[in-house]
Amino acid sequence: MMEMDFEWVNTAWCPYRNQVKSVVIEPGVTSIGMAAFFNCPVTRAVIPGTVKTIENSAFRGCKLEVLFMENGIETIDVAAFPDDTALTVFFKGNEAQWNQIAIDEGYNDSLLNANIHYNVVDLGYCGGEGDGTNLIWTLDNEGTLTISGTGAMADYMTSQIQIPFMPAGDPAPWESYENIKAVVVEEGVTTIGEFAFFANKSLKAVVLSTGLSVVKVGAFSNCSALQHVFYAGSAEQWQQITIEEDTLGILSSIFQSSLKEADIHYNAAWHTPGEPVRENEVAAACTTAGSYDEVVYCTQCDYEFSRTPVTVDPLNHPNAQNIAATASTCKEHGFAAGVYCPDCDTWLSGHEALPLAAHSFGDWAVTQQPTADRTGTETRTCSACGETETRSIDKLPQPGQPGDGGNNGGFLDTIRDFFQKILDFFKNLFSWMR
Repeated sequence: MMEMDFEWVNTAWCPYRNQVKSVVIEPGVTSIGMAAFFNCPVTRAVIPGTVKTIENSAFRGCKLEVLFMENGIETIDVAAFPDDTALTVFFKGNEAQWNQIAIDEGYNDSLLNANIHYNVVDLGYCGGEGDGTNLIWTLDNEGTLTISGTGAMADYMTSQIQIPFMPAGDPAPWESYENIKAVVVEEGVTTIGEFAFFANKSLKAVVLSTGLSVVKVGAFSNCSALQHVFYAGSAEQWQQITIEEDTLGILSSIFQSSLKEADIHYNAAWHTPGEPVRENEVAAACTTAGSYDEVVYCTQCDYEFSRTPVTVDPLNHPNAQNIAATASTCKEHGFAAGVYCPDCDTWLSGHEALPLAAHSFGDWAVTQQPTADRTGTETRTCSACGETETRSIDKLPQPGQPGDGGNNGGFLDTIRDFFQKILDFFKNLFSWMR
């Protein structure tokens, strides 16, 4: 990478320093050295993001009015921008990135007190006098295009239509941008050039200063979305502005200025931002994030200053409850203690099913007596749930069979047992005598 590290007496441009009015540093340069442009009558400078350091007295003695800076600069040394001039800075970065630059507070008055435009997306010259550097245009990331400087704007030719009898010309440098919502013409600009904003379909508002005297043909023609013009002067001053239209009369419908159809707000400044409002809101849930757009509108019209997507963290069960255990019965399972969220109907912990309890059965009761031909049944009942349990009773013996319980069977059994005992006595006697 290259460096520019010269004292002014050694610079290659030293013999021409009284003629150096504009400085453009090409990408690739990493440092602007000490006193590089000391006492040069520079009014405009462009510094790319590859430059990391601007050293002591780099622009000392200059009369800088406009400074274009890309994000990337890290250090600005003492007295790099010491002169007490009204400096406007166009910065291709946001305010937080600007605040990250280490600017030495010693003798950098013009930079520390500069009017800084953040979030510049693109920029360039658009002047119609001399080499065209009398006016500068900048476009920020919110769709606002600003014209600043002094004098007249260059004339342009739209590329959108072919116009008979009109000479060919270059389109406006911002014509390819489709998101231009507002145009701000600052004090000092006297003329808005031909076809400067022709057929811009996204343009909603225009801010004009009292120094403006001429709006040339086609400058704001066919801007179908244009609704509001904020003019810094009075109604009488507005009438003094020349708004050109088709002087030939053959294309009046095309060249009619949309400024005449918009609402004119006199003695008005640029839009006044209101309080942020929420749009496209999606509510957060216990486990899913929510979102919304935070939108800032003008309090006087519907101009949209900004739209910022915002994510809302999941709620994480704010109403979760500790639930006590429930006992099991012999019919239904109970559950262990747990944590329950009523918002999303979810058990977060615990709540395991418990085993069923045992039945509380009473005594067995005969529900059908047994007979010799059929079994009987007996039943018992659970006192808690009414569940019943049944079992069978054996059949009774047939009549006349051992154990039938009849008279004949009992008498014969007794005689048989008597003789059996006598027989067993004699068997034992004989066995002993031997």
